Amino acid sequence: MTPRTTLKTIRNRIQHQAARCHASLPDISLAPRLQVIVTKARQGPFICCLSFYLLSTCLSWLISTIHFSSQLHAHTLSSDSLYAYETPPSEITTKPYQWAPPPSSPLNITSPSSIPPIIHRIWCGDLTKPIPEEYINASTSCHVQNPTYEQYIWTDTTARQFIEAYFPWFAPIYNDHLLPMQRVDVLRYFLLWHYGGVYLDPEIGCQWPLDSFLMGAEQEGKVLLPQHWPYGVGNEFIASKPNHPFVIKVALSVHEHRWEFVPAYAMAFLSAGAVLVSRVLGMWLSTVGGGVGIVPGDIFEGTEEAFFMRFVGERLRGDEVAVSEWFFGNWVGWCAAGIALGVMGLVVFGVRREPRKRGYTLV
Repeated sequence: MTPRTTLKTIRNRIQHQAARCHASLPDISLAPRLQVIVTKARQGPFICCLSFYLLSTCLSWLISTIHFSSQLHAHTLSSDSLYAYETPPSEITTKPYQWAPPPSSPLNITSPSSIPPIIHRIWCGDLTKPIPEEYINASTSCHVQNPTYEQYIWTDTTARQFIEAYFPWFAPIYNDHLLPMQRVDVLRYFLLWHYGGVYLDPEIGCQWPLDSFLMGAEQEGKVLLPQHWPYGVGNEFIASKPNHPFVIKVALSVHEHRWEFVPAYAMAFLSAGAVLVSRVLGMWLSTVGGGVGIVPGDIFEGTEEAFFMRFVGERLRGDEVAVSEWFFGNWVGWCAAGIALGVMGLVVFGVRREPRKRGYTLV
């Protein structure tokens, strides 16, 4: 069989399947304004089948989203468990506190089954300039509330040294194939994998001691993740014991989800940040089901009862990543997705509407 004959056979099969798909669509009466749109969409069987496939995919995604949201709700920790071991907060001050680099030797981890008293922060900005005052105040507040905790700032240099020392198989990817923002996201997973502890973004400060906050999680061996609205979880705060399997899964997923044909700014949003954590969490809850605790989003609210407070400062985000996070992080992006889904449904199925009957009366 010649190549031309083979291509012709494949084309005939595609046309046959498209015709069957087109024939399966119901005969409907359309509103006049939609008649032109739907007619053009149905002129080509391929376009019709493609629209039907996209609609089915969107509906499947919607169902999985609802299922994931219900799972998050089931694993969300109650306020009573978070405040069960309340300790009085110390007075928050803004006394400058110097972030020390991590020691060359491994950190002192007392028990591998508990969350160690370590706070990790990452600053990969220009070290020739002073650290923003907001971030110093955030770090100082956590030092005041948790005087027994070790608090470390990881710079770009110490981060590379850490990866090369403990994860040399990942060093080429970390050094040569990741954007700066991806490195910030990726580093937190590997730090918690190796050391455990609490990771906080530079702008997050403490209003209460973390001991009472982490005690319930230690008893159940959980990783703590903050809930995001309207969907998924975030990665600005993560608490974990060393070598927790969920953290290891997230770190390995960064290594697995690398697509060369995807633009770098899109990869920074999809393959390392909160989107990746939410995707891995969805698979984790469907298979393993335990070991993860979801912390309500109100722990970051600016109230006296909230554990954390945000100090506004410079964010290490590129313009494209910032736009993507803003678009899909509030109701605007989700409303746009819903409108697109509705239009797609109208194109495929149209709107049922009885044709207007015109009658005449004989005189």
